[in-house]
Amino acid sequence: MALQQAAAEKIMHLDASQLAAGRLGALFREGAIGVVIKGDPRIQKAWEMLLPRMRAANAGEERLPWEAPVVDMARNLYSDGGLNCTGDVMHFSPGRIGYIGRKLELEPDPATGGLRCFPPVLGQGAASFTPDPAALDICWRIVTDLFSGLVAPGKVPTPFKAVVQRLKYQHSFSDIGRLCDLVESASGRWSQLGYRLDRYREMARGPFAAQGLADIFALLCLSPWLRPAVMKLNGLFHKADRKHAVAEGESIIGKPHYDGRYFSALSGERDTILTQLFDGRWWHGVELNSGELLVIPGLAARQFGLRPTLHRVLHAGGEGSGYNASNITLLLGAK
Repeated sequence: MALQQAAAEKIMHLDASQLAAGRLGALFREGAIGVVIKGDPRIQKAWEMLLPRMRAANAGEERLPWEAPVVDMARNLYSDGGLNCTGDVMHFSPGRIGYIGRKLELEPDPATGGLRCFPPVLGQGAASFTPDPAALDICWRIVTDLFSGLVAPGKVPTPFKAVVQRLKYQHSFSDIGRLCDLVESASGRWSQLGYRLDRYREMARGPFAAQGLADIFALLCLSPWLRPAVMKLNGLFHKADRKHAVAEGESIIGKPHYDGRYFSALSGERDTILTQLFDGRWWHGVELNSGELLVIPGLAARQFGLRPTLHRVLHAGGEGSGYNASNITLLLGAK
């Protein structure tokens, strides 16, 4: 059968031949929290054109940010503040987020009839890299088909930008902690204080996690005299908190969150990293591979009458089997 329900009846599988206009939206309205797209050779082709690295538009290959000097990453970062970034990024905050990535955005270019990519050029030492138009084109076509699958038949699609992101997660959980320490140590005194407050805010559970109370909880934890009592009370709430409950040996490195875009479509090669989706009661793990896409709606999909999917990223324990080959996610989406 082209369509089959997973055992949890929440994560559905759809053959690409069945991806008609509105089909994805219908599955999400029926109760799916995620849909795995199979049988589309373009997905594997996009992976091979983007990883382990993309060709340049003229000659040569790119150097991805986890392979590059830090100064190259800084030159390639375009930020509007917070996580609203394109280009090369390094996001590490304990319990909240932890990856190095390269993020591109695509939209139609009326002047040429082709695609416009931002950033258009990325620095590589004294040289530069221009993304391969063929790789960007296949990503755009996949995203366009998925977007059409969300919109009800007969409705005019909303203009959108496609996002193409390659995210590298660390194999070792201890390395994630060290990178968080590195980011903290690179800041000034008051910034470091804010970073420590963010650490404690992400640890808040139960009523402590409510807006406003999380800030008070973090401030109390700064006191070496109050911290033990506050953390002990927080630990009682932690046991009953399903949104943050994990199995033994697992750790949250990407907090439960909704993506802001219309949808995110994930493929990947991983060994110590796991994505989980929340159905309102339980978490459901999804194994990613490079020939399929896991599609989840984001906050912007509410204009189509769809509920966004809460999801998180875990480190599943162990140190991984290979440093360079795994724990990379390809994210295609629309915003």
